[in-house]
Amino acid sequence: MTEHGKPAVVVVAAEEHARLRRLERRKGKSFTEHLLAMPTDDGAFERIVAPLRGCGDVAMSTDDILALTRDR
Repeated sequence: MTEHGKPAVVVVAAEEHARLRRLERRKGKSFTEHLLAMPTDDGAFERIVAPLRGCGDVAMSTDDILALTRDR
């Protein structure tokens, strides 16, 4: 069947649809299987020791943020 002159729908028997769905499911891993297949390590990793960011490094000061919330 077509829609606006382009193929849009194919009619197949229910058994054929079920067979195709089974093939599709067998073809690839589920998202869960994909995540579980990721390599793992022993859980140990080095922590980066870095100084904390100072207040002057933020985009807006706390006073500016409070002023914006008061204006609403």
